[in-house]
Amino acid sequence: MAAGRNLRLVICFLCIALCGCHFFGPRDLAPYNMITDRNELKDLDGVWKATGITYSMIKREKYRMDSVKLILGKDSTFEAVNLPDCLSDQFGEPVKHQLLAATGNWRVEKTGKEWKMIMEFNKGRLFKERSGFEFDLYHSGNSILMSTYLGDPDEVKLLEFEKVR
Repeated sequence: MAAGRNLRLVICFLCIALCGCHFFGPRDLAPYNMITDRNELKDLDGVWKATGITYSMIKREKYRMDSVKLILGKDSTFEAVNLPDCLSDQFGEPVKHQLLAATGNWRVEKTGKEWKMIMEFNKGRLFKERSGFEFDLYHSGNSILMSTYLGDPDEVKLLEFEKVR
């Protein structure tokens, strides 16, 4: 009798766990083309502006609204303008609800079949130690986008940037 009840509890727990988790992430990437060809990586330097997805997350997390962008230099350095401080929290939670500037270095790296943008942030107000992030690179129409999840991907805290110049 007790074994049957324990089995039902285990089955119930598994059903809850399976229904509550997004095993493939919360975002359908089918309409996007991941960058797999090195030739598509030309001209990544320049200005990248945050997309509506990023601004929605910033608003939802109660940050003040301001222009968020990355400026990638030809010399593999970057300047970040108004990044939300939740980027520095391992769970993607706001630290002090501040938008902060940061600097660092960038490079592209192949992971499996896809190319990724690796951003190494210098020690500063956003990070107490040098910290790195991997951004997915993909096409949407004629645009090149890059994005990374903050904290739990099921919470859809996404930083996404579009190449504008």
